[in-house]
Amino acid sequence: DREADMAEAGLQELLQKLQAALAADSGALRYLDSLHGPGIATALMQCGLAASLEFGPRQLALVLLRRQIAEHWAPDDPAFREPALDDNERAAIRQQLPSGLADPDRKLRTACGMALSAVARFETSESPELVQQLVAAIDQRDNPHLVEGSLQCLALVVEELGDDHVVQGAPHMLQQLLRIVAAA
Repeated sequence: DREADMAEAGLQELLQKLQAALAADSGALRYLDSLHGPGIATALMQCGLAASLEFGPRQLALVLLRRQIAEHWAPDDPAFREPALDDNERAAIRQQLPSGLADPDRKLRTACGMALSAVARFETSESPELVQQLVAAIDQRDNPHLVEGSLQCLALVVEELGDDHVVQGAPHMLQQLLRIVAAA
């Protein structure tokens, strides 16, 4: 399929630029800094979640993804830059990025958590699913990486949202957390 081949070629080019940027290649750094447009956030997420890649490019991809989210997620935000992420990219990020919270590498879990906290900044007041998903993941005792990543992400989300948002959702969240602790 030609479209799949083009997407794979784009991912390979992105990976090469991530590796070059880590080697302090100023041209690659400028290229990565100029990335905007359809599919970029999804490609960065795919690189960040790809367990087959080395640590450095994965972490850099997740850091750049966080910036893509901060700058292209919400048109009404003062930090917004065109173009906006489309609904398909937002849905892919919401669906796939939480899996990075279970990564065996603590630094990659942190990078995923930071990107997810950027999403929460724009969406949690209208849609509390992310917080509910994090609380549910904390109850997954069979995966200690997921539990730790989810706890850390929840802390980042609370920090990102501020006291007003936390107070609104606190009763439900605290009930769930108390149930998890009591069952332990």
